[in-house]
Amino acid sequence: MRGSDPYQQEETVRRYGQWYQKPPGSILAGLEQKALSHLLSPLQPGTILEVGCGSGYFSDWLQAIGHRAVGLDRSLMMLKEAKARFPALPLLQGEAEHLPFRDHSFDLVAFIISLEFVNDPAAALREAARVARRGMLLGTLNPWSPYLLSRLLRHRSPYYGGRYYSRRRLDGLMRSILDRPYRLLWTSALLSPRWGKAPIRFPGSGFQALRVDFLDAAGAEGRRGSEPGLG
Repeated sequence: MRGSDPYQQEETVRRYGQWYQKPPGSILAGLEQKALSHLLSPLQPGTILEVGCGSGYFSDWLQAIGHRAVGLDRSLMMLKEAKARFPALPLLQGEAEHLPFRDHSFDLVAFIISLEFVNDPAAALREAARVARRGMLLGTLNPWSPYLLSRLLRHRSPYYGGRYYSRRRLDGLMRSILDRPYRLLWTSALLSPRWGKAPIRFPGSGFQALRVDFLDAAGAEGRRGSEPGLG
């Protein structure tokens, strides 16, 4: 995490875990899940490592839709919260930049609203590419969305102090760290308790979902770069 880590603070961890249990958090998380599910639905269920799993909400959801998920987080306090909420979920403490797994240990490595808070995103993504067999799944908050801007105005929010990525910036980051053929697939979710929609392709959407397919792993040919999304 960058600077002072809010996810080591007991009150922040408690609020974070409760956020998903009732509106508006449960509604917004459901929209994020719809966007991610749209990208995952063409794939056969497999193994997924969620880096920065927090209270375990999305790792548990990945398990519920048929994947074999493992959650990793640097915060022991967050992992205790996750274990209390989801006792059967496999969890491990570790750093995104130094994943404690052998090469190609998982089908996918996921960052769901966590890449924003690692110290070295490029190193974390290189580690994800090393550990993943077939690709990566990213869910990020759009820095140009009214949703995130409204959250950032509340300086006491855990969102304050993160490093946020536009689609263009994420594309450039992938180009800089991947030395193998790949394909990017995009969609998004409009985050609003009342007007929310997903999957959708809209520049102001609060949540961006990205799937990175390693084409050599699938035995397919393709150029190195981005392709139209599934939205």
